[in-house]
Amino acid sequence: MMGERGACLILMLKVVVLYALVPIEKGWLRRMPMQMIGTKKSNLPEVPEALQEPGLKVPAIAWKWPRSFPFGKDGFDVIDMDDTDNAKEEGIKGLLDEDAAEALAGHYERHLMSGTDQVLVIDGSGSGKTYIPSSSSGSEIWLPPVNVQVVSISTWNIERGTEKFGTEKYDAVILLHAAESLRSPRSAFREIYRILKANGRAMCIFTSLEASKNTIHKSQISKMWSDYDDAQRLWVVGSFFHFSAGAPAAVMDESNTQLVQEVWGAGWRSLRGFEYLSSDGTNVVADAFASLTKSNNEDGTPLFIVQADKAAPAIFSAGPTAALDTELWIASAMEEDDKRLAATRILNLMRSEITWSIEDQTRFAISCGMALRSIYQVLQPMSRVIATPLLAQLASNLAPKWNLKSTAQINALKEGLGLIAPRDLFWKPLGTLTAKLSVDDKLWLLADLIPFFDENRFNTNQQGVPIALLPIVPDILPATIDYLGPTVFPEFPDAKDTVDCQLLAVELIARDYLPDVIQATTTEQVQQAANRFIAWFPTLSKDELRQALDDRRSYRDIASEKAELAAIDPEAAAKKADDLRRALQVEAMLNEIARRSNQSIRTST
Repeated sequence: MMGERGACLILMLKVVVLYALVPIEKGWLRRMPMQMIGTKKSNLPEVPEALQEPGLKVPAIAWKWPRSFPFGKDGFDVIDMDDTDNAKEEGIKGLLDEDAAEALAGHYERHLMSGTDQVLVIDGSGSGKTYIPSSSSGSEIWLPPVNVQVVSISTWNIERGTEKFGTEKYDAVILLHAAESLRSPRSAFREIYRILKANGRAMCIFTSLEASKNTIHKSQISKMWSDYDDAQRLWVVGSFFHFSAGAPAAVMDESNTQLVQEVWGAGWRSLRGFEYLSSDGTNVVADAFASLTKSNNEDGTPLFIVQADKAAPAIFSAGPTAALDTELWIASAMEEDDKRLAATRILNLMRSEITWSIEDQTRFAISCGMALRSIYQVLQPMSRVIATPLLAQLASNLAPKWNLKSTAQINALKEGLGLIAPRDLFWKPLGTLTAKLSVDDKLWLLADLIPFFDENRFNTNQQGVPIALLPIVPDILPATIDYLGPTVFPEFPDAKDTVDCQLLAVELIARDYLPDVIQATTTEQVQQAANRFIAWFPTLSKDELRQALDDRRSYRDIASEKAELAAIDPEAAAKKADDLRRALQVEAMLNEIARRSNQSIRTST
């Protein structure tokens, strides 16, 4: 099968774009390239006085994130356990002691709307307990939720994504001791995002790893969860939120950058982290609250909560930047860099249309956002072999002409990329004729050809090839290459097999033939356009042809075998270097935390 696909347009190169990917140091994905906090006994970041409230340790303004999800897939496997039978026996007891249960009940009263309608509790402890109080414990009136649905984490993992949980059904979703058992946390949090109503709240509740001993809960904990201390897990869970629907598309409106950062660009809002039943002197309100419980009891169960609210979709009047960003919140096949690069290109393209109104721009942004989500469902497997900026370039070039209802376009894109076997009539011979082109240039050619596969706009033959493209492989491209070789590049004996000759040929076809054939509806009209092109291009002078080649080179970066990311996207390269620097700083910080912890243990003994 691989040999059959080898002649497709993209994979004709013996070495694909692996050379364009910056090598990543082994182990980097398991590190925490974000501002970390120390062990449970170390000081957490001080909460500004104006933001202080019971238990709050990480306000919405304090989170720091890398550019992409910092954890590898291997970290979410289950750790090996030898006490499974004992775990099943002890699991029904739950994980929270009396003080922690009381603190959680108080948190519910403060952070769940009184009398809210639908609440889903995903239980990872095996106890089935929710700790939601049946009535208010304070002076203010608070009513419990009307409907509380409890499912086990195992049931959730099997049935999420089905109609059982509906769409935008719940006012709140609570993961109770469940985040530590997720095998695909971003996918799970995207599902939570889907089933939450707009402005609905998600809570992720967990306790210390030590509290999980001898319970069914411990038998389900992922390896990664055990690698970090309690305070660091606040950031781990925060990253589940941020990198599921919260990462900004980096569509920065130059006229109001702060507004974009603070208002638009995050599918989750008000992301906050709480810690109860410990006192470190950094939060006066929290310390006062903790003093009401056994906060100094070292045997007590600590309680950690990370929560956020699902953002309401941007209203149409908010403009194109907000509209595009909203569409990309739920783009599950796109990584953060995909969103940033593709969205930036879409906005630049939109702003080049100076006659468009804001309403026109917003409609264009929404259409392209929906198209990007569809296109990346196809492109996602190629992310291992083609550099992120090149895929973003292809996607943003395709988006304005992408038909969400066209299965033929999807299949044509897969064929051109070599994801499915290419048709003998078109893609395989096209790949042979353009074998010398760089991946970058082949992606540009794909962007020129794929729109013609929209069966709702263009007629096709019985094999599904658009009639407008039929003359390219047997007639137009060979004739153009055969003429350009000795005419423009006489210094090369085999000029037709050179990159420049093939590049100039496809540039002339894309620039002059394809626009001429857009309106053609019959094979006769197509053949007339092909004949006009074949008769026209030899009338160009050598200087004009050279200029056409230079023009082509001017609007794209040349992808060579030794190209690095910096040559394709200097900004991305610079930020990758910064992420690596942060990772090394975090590693040093974690080592220092471990050193201090060991020193403290030695001192106490």
